[in-house]
Amino acid sequence: MGLAANRRRCNHVSGIARELQLRTRTGTKKLGKEYELDLGAYELRRAGRVLRLERIPMELLILLVERSGQLVSRDEIIERIWGRDVFLGTDNSINAAIRKIRQVLRDDPERPRFIQTVTAKGYRLIAPVSDTGAGAPAGKPVDVRSAPIRKI
Repeated sequence: MGLAANRRRCNHVSGIARELQLRTRTGTKKLGKEYELDLGAYELRRAGRVLRLERIPMELLILLVERSGQLVSRDEIIERIWGRDVFLGTDNSINAAIRKIRQVLRDDPERPRFIQTVTAKGYRLIAPVSDTGAGAPAGKPVDVRSAPIRKI
């Protein structure tokens, strides 16, 4: 197997692992006083209304919620969202994702209530997070060993 084929296989397996992780998340987290993050339904809501958030900003928000109060480095964000072997413009992608999250949460970077920037290091979720226990049931788990490998 050549290097390119091996890399495609690793990326595919990594993608399956991320999909498995997404499908097994459940529960609802309360962010601040007005937002709910439903992990099972993969939705962010405000006053019961679903707010639109693309996949990468949603994944980043989930990571920040999981690590609430802790610094999440840019390297950790890259590894979690894109994988270790990605060489694209991740700095701009992270900045764009943070900007989209802040827009949806109505968070001002100059006076943050939700996401604090730690310059040249990463980000920290500073809003209070509580577990409401509610949420949609988890999706059917994926058996990574038997998942088909898609050719690229």
